[in-house]
Amino acid sequence: MTEPRAKKVFDSSPWKRRIAWFLPIVVLLACLLYILFRILLPTPWARDHVSQALTRYSNQKITVAKITMAGSTIYLNGIAIESPPGYRNKKMLYARTIAVTPDVSGLLHGKRSLSRLEIAGLGIVAEKNSSGTWNFSDLLKRLTKKKVKPSEEVFIRNLSLQ
Repeated sequence: MTEPRAKKVFDSSPWKRRIAWFLPIVVLLACLLYILFRILLPTPWARDHVSQALTRYSNQKITVAKITMAGSTIYLNGIAIESPPGYRNKKMLYARTIAVTPDVSGLLHGKRSLSRLEIAGLGIVAEKNSSGTWNFSDLLKRLTKKKVKPSEEVFIRNLSLQ
């Protein structure tokens, strides 16, 4: 026979029962997404998808050679922004490695925040074409253009440039 205390738990309010079912399902889905993310991240498909997304965002051709993950840090290796057509050097800006560690507590509180952003092996190739235009002028115009709706700030706790 069941004890009266055990019966009270199952007879409790409906929202407590929903939470009792909902919480384990959310935790299980989060674990499955993390495992799927760890499996798919090092594939060429993910590398190409990230390159295309960055290219669409910046309107400049961006390539990523390799993506890896260690703990909660994502490493973009061999990232390069290409010069527009008409310049001798193909690369305009490149980095050997960019390491991004999200700030989980900040993200849970609705803030765009990074715990760490590390850029290693940064290089810039500034060049003028025959008409006297710099290779980075289009990117600079895009980044400094007045936005219709200002975007949210991104908080970076630790920034490292090497």
